[in-house]
Amino acid sequence: MLALRDVWYKDIIRGVTLEIGKGITAIIGPNGAGKTTLLRIMAGVIKPDKGIVERRGRVAASWQNPYYGFYKTSVRDEVRYALKLIGKPADNVDKILMDMGLLEYADMSPFKLSMGQARILSITLALLTDPDILLIDEPTTGLDTYEKRRLVDVLKDIGRPIVIASHDIDFVIEVADHVAVMDRGRIIAYGDTLDIFYESDSLEKIGFPKPFIVSVGKAIGLRLRSVDELAEIIK
Repeated sequence: MLALRDVWYKDIIRGVTLEIGKGITAIIGPNGAGKTTLLRIMAGVIKPDKGIVERRGRVAASWQNPYYGFYKTSVRDEVRYALKLIGKPADNVDKILMDMGLLEYADMSPFKLSMGQARILSITLALLTDPDILLIDEPTTGLDTYEKRRLVDVLKDIGRPIVIASHDIDFVIEVADHVAVMDRGRIIAYGDTLDIFYESDSLEKIGFPKPFIVSVGKAIGLRLRSVDELAEIIK
């Protein structure tokens, strides 16, 4: 549905080849690795200097600062406005907000939402366009533990291909199906999330520590994703 073939952009993206399929794909790497630029190329915001970007279907995005995408004085009006822009009826706004857990904030200014609430509203607005692929840049920036938990649930319920760019490895190991490890503009490893975290040395190459849950998992001979998963096993 989305594929990059030997894509180059300035000195930021260098020969990236990557194919996005079903599930959630995470692009991880240190600051300056090129994650956000790669997402912008995927979205069509930036045209690469060289290489091919193949898109089959509609791509929507939620960028790192969700507040930049808001225009109206209330959450309800924000959704109503987005529906109007894409030519959809606005008679089910409250149902949309209820489904995303935002109905209690319907009359609040979107600029007064917490970062987690604003992120979910941003994702909601992106999903209104019925995208075939959703891109999300640094989804956990500024989120507390509860908001991260809520975001994990939202992403798992979307049911369409998602690409996230993140350096939050604890979040990535829990939510992603596939991981691309990026360093200095190149993809240095790609594969199943648990293979990358438990079998690959690519995290060490980019200076990332193994998540705590990986150390625990290796110690007891299980490939765990989260502390919650460990708690369920212990019960």
